[in-house]
Amino acid sequence: MASCENTIVNNIAKINDLEQRKTQIDEILDSDKTAFDEWIKYASHAKRLDLPKDAVRHLLINRKILEVSQNPQNIDLIFESSNDNRLCALVVEHMPWPVTDLVEVDKHKAEVIKLRDEYLRAGKPLNLFIPLPLPDSIDEIYFLNLNYKSLMNEKDRGLYRIDLHAFDTPKGRKRLYVWYFHLNRLFQNQGLGTSFYSGLHNHVANMGFDFITGRNHPENIKFFTQYLGRSRLSEVRSELREIVIGYTMKRDLDYYTIDFLKPEDRSVFLTPNIK
Repeated sequence: MASCENTIVNNIAKINDLEQRKTQIDEILDSDKTAFDEWIKYASHAKRLDLPKDAVRHLLINRKILEVSQNPQNIDLIFESSNDNRLCALVVEHMPWPVTDLVEVDKHKAEVIKLRDEYLRAGKPLNLFIPLPLPDSIDEIYFLNLNYKSLMNEKDRGLYRIDLHAFDTPKGRKRLYVWYFHLNRLFQNQGLGTSFYSGLHNHVANMGFDFITGRNHPENIKFFTQYLGRSRLSEVRSELREIVIGYTMKRDLDYYTIDFLKPEDRSVFLTPNIK
């Protein structure tokens, strides 16, 4: 009898914890959205990337990110660059214990440099060099951003790094170019990439942009075209491509993708058999 009662009490406690966590996440999201809505209501702020930090949180941190965290209140942004036309940031969780062994960082870095130098001495192209896999004792985002290591410390768990650029294109259009998005391997295959790009689509449309563009790799092109519904540049009318990307491109047309933020633009820019 006592065992049954303990089970019931434990289950109630778990439900209360889950409800408390959901409430906590809702409050964080509501606060960030309020800051974002306050920013974009001014016409002078349209199509700019120098948003205040709380507004950027709404742009880059969604519910999925908070749900996979150990403590949603410890999810934070670390800026590498922020101005009218560029936003580069790290999304991290400040952990109560070290997640990166700094001694292992120095050791691993030395090994990578040694192998890279041997690779170059052998006359092989650097762009084909594959570094050693990271040990579990080193946070992936921390190591990828060693040039900015003063921005992260050994207790920061990096979720992802994002680098966005805003460009003017002909005919008064504006595009957001995703220069770089790297999701920590620990959080891959959990829907974080899909939820991030879906949220980015909605938020950037509200900011007044016309297109989101990016150059993708052959191994992930299907994610953008099939899961996110982007169009390849090769599917855009040749005479209109410059309006979309701002310049003339004659190669890699199948790996450059466009997210049309105004639905009516699809019928304008895409070739008839694609619409």
